[in-house]
Formats: sequence, C-alpha cells, structure tokens
Amino acid sequence: MLLNNIKSSKVPFWCSWPVIIIATILFYPLGIILLLFRIAKDRRTKLIAGRIISTLGVLGIVFALLAYFMDENIVTTVFGIAGVLFFILGIMLQKRAKRVRQNIDLIANKKITNLDQMAAMTGVSFADLQKELTQMIREGFINGQIKQSSREIVINKSQSQTRNTEAQNASQAAQVKQVSCKSCGAHTTMALHETKECEYCGMLIAGSE
Repeated sequence: MLLNNIKSSKVPFWCSWPVIIIATILFYPLGIILLLFRIAKDRRTKLIAGRIISTLGVLGIVFALLAYFMDENIVTTVFGIAGVLFFILGIMLQKRAKRVRQNIDLIANKKITNLDQMAAMTGVSFADLQKELTQMIREGFINGQIKQSSREIVINKSQSQTRNTEAQNASQAAQVKQVSCKSCGAHTTMALHETKECEYCGMLIAGSE
C-alpha cells in the first residue's frame, strides 16, 4: 500500500457537487469550468470526470440541435462547439482514468514495480509509462519515485502497513478483511468495522463493505 505524499486537498464550497449541478443547469459552461477546478483539487474526481464531462458534452450537442430547429443560431454555435469539445475531453479523461487504475492495480495489488514488465503487460512504451507514473506521483496517486538505474518505481511504504500487521498479530480474534476500493480498485487490509481513506485516490473505505 502507499501513503500519498500529497494529501487530498479539501474541495472548496464553490466546487462542491451541488454548486456544480446548479451552475450547469443555470449556465452550462460555468458548470464545466467549476468541474475542471474540482478535477484539479480532488483525485477521486479525476477518476470519474471523464464520464461526467462526456455526458455533459452529449447534452450540449442535444441542446445545440434543439436550438438549430428553433433558428437560434448563436445558441446552436455555442452549445454545438462546447458540446463537441467537452465530449472529446471526456473521452480523453476516461482513457486516462483507465490507465491510472491499471497502474494502481499493477503496483498495489500485483506488487509489480519494474517499468519494463509493466510496459509489456499494459502495451505501452517505456517512455509513455514513465510519463504516466511521473504524473501520478505529482498528483498524489503514488508516494514514490522512479529509479532510473534499475528502471523501476520505488514505493515509500506507509505506516499503515505496519499498523495493519501489528493489529493482525495482536489478536487472532480480530476480524480483518481485504477490501477493494470502489474508486481506483486498490486493495487494502482493514478491520471489519474500520473506516479509512484509500491511500491512492482518497475515497473513504469501510471494512464492512
């Protein structure tokens, strides 16, 4: 497991989901702008933003078509261009989120840290994989560094590993289980009634899940 060296930044109120939804309804482009700000602040949002933005893009295209039949040329142009751009951006973000989850699965769940092996398993070049991992480290998904000499990613082990081991050894009666994060897919061992943040994406995980 990893303890992110960049803690989850608190999302400001003006980037909360209720504000984004209201802004999108009242003024479509503003909602997208607020969503982009939230993406920059929150790792969990990065993993789901692609689906949201591509959906909003489709809605923009639909509004543009409705405006076209109503002879609203300006509205048609604005929503049409925005819809297409947001749809393309959403698809790109979905692909990126898929790669992030794939890399987390290899590192956290399969314990694979050699970049050549990871590149071979994911079908990307060594250079592209290195760029992806560097970006993930910068965004706080991974607490570690790339060691060029051995072509591997070196993970800084979290204290939670030690705590989990001590908790399991302290009492055989303690109920522990392996839980998979619903956001990024990383596995973590925790007590049955424990609740904590995923060390990769920051989502709250409950041991009772």
